This record gives sequence, C-alpha cells and structure tokens, in this order.
Amino acid sequence: MSLISPSRPADDDPLALLTACHARIRSFAGLARRLGEAAGLAAPDVVDAAERVGRYFGEALPLHAQDEEESLAPRLRGRHPALDRALERMSAEHLDHAPLLARLIAVCERLAVEPGAHEAVRAELLSVSTALVEAMESHLARGRRAAASP
Repeated sequence: MSLISPSRPADDDPLALLTACHARIRSFAGLARRLGEAAGLAAPDVVDAAERVGRYFGEALPLHAQDEEESLAPRLRGRHPALDRALERMSAEHLDHAPLLARLIAVCERLAVEPGAHEAVRAELLSVSTALVEAMESHLARGRRAAASP
C-alpha cells in the first residue's frame, strides 16, 4: 500500500505534473473565492482558509512559476514560433498576476491574524479572487496548449 496519493503523477511525466499543479492553482483560487463569498464563517474556518490560501499563493505558486520559467520554457523554446510566442506571453502573464496575488496574500495575511475582519474584507476578497480566477483560467488554458504543442 502506498502512502503517497495514487493520483500523484510520475516525476518523469512533465505534462502530468503541470496538469496537477494547475489543478492545485484552481483549487486554491476557488477556496479564495469561496472565502470571499461566504458570510458568517466561524473564526477558525476563516483563519484556516486564509492561511492555506496565503501560503499556497505566497509560497507554492511562485515555485510553480519559477519551474515554468526556468525548467519548462527552456525545453520548449525554439521548437515552433507559435510556441515561442505562447511562452513569451506566459512569462508576461506571470508579471501581470503579481498585483492580484499581492492583494490576495495581503488580505489573507490579515484574516489569518484578524478573522473578525472577514465581513469587512469580503467584497475585496471576492473581487480579487474572482479576477484572479479569470486571469488564471486564461493563463492555464494557454499553458496547457503550449505544453501539448509540437
């Protein structure tokens, strides 16, 4: 019996690893959005969700972007002009996402220590998480197409 999740992709399957990372991005972006949508949450639930979202987007997502920039892109670059353009756009989008991510992380950091502020920041959290979900979905779809390109 494996103690590792059976759904974890093999380390030698970069497309499967990328797909799994993208699923985590969607999951945490969705959690951020639900935290913005929900009213009347108990303080421990606010703290838990805020800490998880803040940690993911503050620590794990930058590593994912770094992997795309430093590992995936160099391997794909030069194969096809359209793929090169997609990689350039991917890189630019990483920079474009930074302000949204900074706002989301700041709100989550506040909620992690001040869960009573949830009602006061719900609208901002919903706004930034919705914008992030939209930006990420577009980015992830392009990334998936680029990774699957010749």
